[in-house]
Amino acid sequence: MQRWPTPRELPPVLLASEHGKDALRTAARGGSLLRVARGAYVARPDRDAWEPECALAMGRIAAADHRLGEPVFSHVTAAMRHGCWNLPGDGLVHIVSSTRPHKRHARAAATPRGSR
Repeated sequence: MQRWPTPRELPPVLLASEHGKDALRTAARGGSLLRVARGAYVARPDRDAWEPECALAMGRIAAADHRLGEPVFSHVTAAMRHGCWNLPGDGLVHIVSSTRPHKRHARAAATPRGSR
């Protein structure tokens, strides 16, 4: 019998606007949280969990899902979200939208962390 991929569970997202930026920054510096987007953090996965790139990507997907309210993911993001194996992505979260995002948010979303 063929086994189909199942959606990966997204990690819970902690937002600085809800939990206080100083507390989350301190936890990230201490190694218990991983910053996945501006003001968005997820718990750092166990060493034997997904590869670090996958954990970071899933955290970014979770942050986009939390902030945008169930967006439609596309490309590598959709494949990853639905449990498909894929090569390391480009660091972006690919979303289909019928509206154009504000210029500042579009630039922040399109720039992988670490390349700004």
